[in-house]
Amino acid sequence: MADSINQSSIPDPQLKTVDKLRMLLEITRTISRSLDLDELLNLVMDTLGSLIHYDAAGIYLMEIGEGDSPYIFKARAIRGYEISFELIEPRIKLGEGFIGRVAESGKPLISADVSKDPRYFRARNRTKSEMVAPIISNDKVIGVFDLESDQLDSYSEDDLAILQMLTSQVAIIIVKVRLLDEVVEKKRIEA
Repeated sequence: MADSINQSSIPDPQLKTVDKLRMLLEITRTISRSLDLDELLNLVMDTLGSLIHYDAAGIYLMEIGEGDSPYIFKARAIRGYEISFELIEPRIKLGEGFIGRVAESGKPLISADVSKDPRYFRARNRTKSEMVAPIISNDKVIGVFDLESDQLDSYSEDDLAILQMLTSQVAIIIVKVRLLDEVVEKKRIEA
């Protein structure tokens, strides 16, 4: 099966920054209504392409693991990849690859040409450029957004700024959903 391309990930090139900000606000309003984490993250992925072009993208959340690396990355919403176990539960540790580096440092990155970047971990053969931004809550990285393009130098600082605005909203909503889940579980146990 070849890499699939998400056709909804082609933004209107005529959109101005103010239009993208309005769309971002609408996306935030829509996702804030969801109380299901998987539904929320899939809604984000389904609408992200209208803001920033990507050929493949993923939202990876960090979870406490066991063994050598206490943190593992779980793909919670992915688009444009050939599905495999390695993408569902990537064996990337903190500091490895773009995802691991961004998770460790808490700083986003843009790679204009992944073939010239030693930090790159190949997940798709057609990827030429990549942008990764952390999802941060209370100064702690809880996950990352990863966008890949089949074109060189596909992402700009403006794209990164929009992605970072979205990640900050997603972080708030993730924490809200997790806290609600904890309250529901506590009430269930008490009952």
